Order: sequence, then structure tokens, then C-alpha cells
Amino acid sequence: MKTLYKSAFLGAFLFLLAACSQQQAPVGRWEGYLEDTDWIIAVRLQVNEGNTIYATALSLEVAGMSNAMRAENTETLLQTLPDQWKAAELGEIDFSDNILRRKGGVAPLFVYEPSDNTMTFHFFAGGKLTRRVYLRPVKSFTPTPGS
Repeated sequence: MKTLYKSAFLGAFLFLLAACSQQQAPVGRWEGYLEDTDWIIAVRLQVNEGNTIYATALSLEVAGMSNAMRAENTETLLQTLPDQWKAAELGEIDFSDNILRRKGGVAPLFVYEPSDNTMTFHFFAGGKLTRRVYLRPVKSFTPTPGS
């Protein structure tokens, strides 16, 4: 009888473990660009098998900048992005309910929309969610995401 209880317990444990196992994030590449009155943000994301990612997000606060200074800084940001991407480090994520979070983290980094295979980047500044940047799927990254 003890063996039966142990087998039942082990079976229940394995079932719960499988039910709680992490989902696989969608594999692919996405990029996006946001420019508004306060921020310019350029983002690249590559999701690999095993819930690992390469990601880079460059941001520039442009509120109050002159148009000339804003244009110059935007061009610098976009020219920097390819080099920044080359330096992106592999990171681990948790994925559930279409949300990608840092491994063990709470705040969403990216939200996946399966209906159109897009991602939304959650940009935090000063400890609060500041902007959401829409990312479209790409086979390869463009020279600049705003192009």
C-alpha cells in the first residue's frame, strides 16, 4: 500500500511539475522605433530556442531640444545601433502568458501578440513605465529601424 501512495504522490508531483514548466517564447527577430515629443527609442530583439535573447534598446530624451539638436542626436543614435547590436549579450528570460521577463524578474520587458507576430517593448525610465514601443517581425535587421 505504501508503494501505491508513493507512486500516486510521484505521479501527482510530476504532473504539477510539467504543468508549471515554462513555455517557450516565440523564436525570431523584431525591431522597432518610436519618436515622439519626449523620447526617441530604437529596439532590436532576437529570441532563441531555450528562452534566451539578445536585445538592445537605445533611448534619447529629446524634450525641449531644438529641432537641429534633435535631428543630430537622432542620427547619432541610429548610427550607433548596429554597433550596439554587435555588443548585445545573451540573456535568459521567463515566458508565460505572452510576456517576456528577465529570468526571475517581475516587470514585463516585451509582450508578444501571436495574432500578428509582433512584440511590444516596455521602456522604463526613472523606475516607471514610460513608453511602449511596437516591434515588427523581421528576417534580418534594417540598417536603421526608422527607415
